[in-house]
Amino acid sequence: SVIINCAWNGVLGKDRDDIKQFENIKMSLNVYMIAKKTNCRQLIFFGSQAEYGPKIYKINENSKCKPITKYGKAKLHIYKYFYKKKDAGGPKILWLRLFDTFGPGDNENWIIPHLINNFSKNKNSYLSSCNQKWDFLYIDELCKIVGKLIDKKSYGLYNLASGKSIVLK
Repeated sequence: SVIINCAWNGVLGKDRDDIKQFENIKMSLNVYMIAKKTNCRQLIFFGSQAEYGPKIYKINENSKCKPITKYGKAKLHIYKYFYKKKDAGGPKILWLRLFDTFGPGDNENWIIPHLINNFSKNKNSYLSSCNQKWDFLYIDELCKIVGKLIDKKSYGLYNLASGKSIVLK
């Protein structure tokens, strides 16, 4: 009775402005149609902090969205589509805007595994000035939160982060 859709093509930084990002919209709509046809009661999608675009203040669910990448724009497009459907019958949508998750099985190109791999091989890592603030959430915590949201039959939009941003440096 619940579908958790984690599918999305082109999540790496180098792919975030590829026009193929918009193919994800069709894929997401197909998942919605399957959920509707199978009488699924809840559909969980993973959005992204990229839907907000760059901000210099703490973000919350009411922050204005101004994505700058095709990745963020495609995610926001799907969220807005589902928001319009919220009272039209079909599955209830839970949209979880993820910030920076990390943990075992992470893509080796993400910052934490990249740094660990390079440090362990005594290799240099070429980074920006690292003055950005990031909010990391460990994968086990993400899974616990998702489990609790299913149990409570929650719907709507939630940001998922630790709530403790740190300067990368």
